[in-house]
Amino acid sequence: MMTNTNWDANTYLKGKLLYAPYSYDPVIYYMKKPATGNEGNVATVLIAQEVNDCDDVAGWRGDTEVLVGENEAINSEEVMFFVGPGNPVEMGGQQADNNNSEGPVDFAPNAAQDRAAARIALSQLQIKNGYRYESSGKSEVQGWVVGFNPPGGTPFLQHNDLNFKEKIKKCDIEDSKSFTKDPPIQIIAIEPISGWLTNNAFMGFYEYDWYVSHSNRKEVDASCTSDNDVNVKLRMKYSHEWYYKDWCGLGSSILPSNGSTNAVSNSKSSFTLTRTE
Repeated sequence: MMTNTNWDANTYLKGKLLYAPYSYDPVIYYMKKPATGNEGNVATVLIAQEVNDCDDVAGWRGDTEVLVGENEAINSEEVMFFVGPGNPVEMGGQQADNNNSEGPVDFAPNAAQDRAAARIALSQLQIKNGYRYESSGKSEVQGWVVGFNPPGGTPFLQHNDLNFKEKIKKCDIEDSKSFTKDPPIQIIAIEPISGWLTNNAFMGFYEYDWYVSHSNRKEVDASCTSDNDVNVKLRMKYSHEWYYKDWCGLGSSILPSNGSTNAVSNSKSSFTLTRTE
């Protein structure tokens, strides 16, 4: 797009904001708060819709065309504004609630005997042909794990920091190539003393986009019943760009028993989990 003199950012972005059954509001945001508000500073405006093969976002610094990567966006003291898709609005309906993923949850905790130590790793991963959300050379598949943790008897949704991120080539997804991870990537560490509930450890994979700000992360519905309205905010352009998600007590069927493996598959992906404890 940087070499196309006829490229119009307004037309381009507008054409990317409709994904049935959702439309997306355009928003302006920054990755970090600008250091100063001096009117003499030249702001960089970036179209936060997609990246090139080097993971750079295109835009302008004044009248000059530029490409900005993740490190520059995070470390630079320059004023950088990103323009991209905002929260989804269901066509003909109301805008989705913007709930805090770490807020209180009305969810009955499991019995004490369900709490057990677990070390679970990802040993195989496949993204199937037809499910790719990047136009650049590689997709970035981010994994996350959450669990219901009831300290003092009050459950709340908690993130596990043992996430992973894999770059998968466009051609490998077109070939539905399966990757064996050796050694496996540890993604879940559950300790009895932490209060994690083994049967309530949920997980998923989605298309990660570095240029989505914390305030503009998209929501994935993690509600288990109509009584608990919980969404997890993830760093992706559109709320439908997930490869796998599992909620609401199904963790017990996905987590393998001690010393074994469990293969899981859906229309978009497949993966194998191994358990060492």
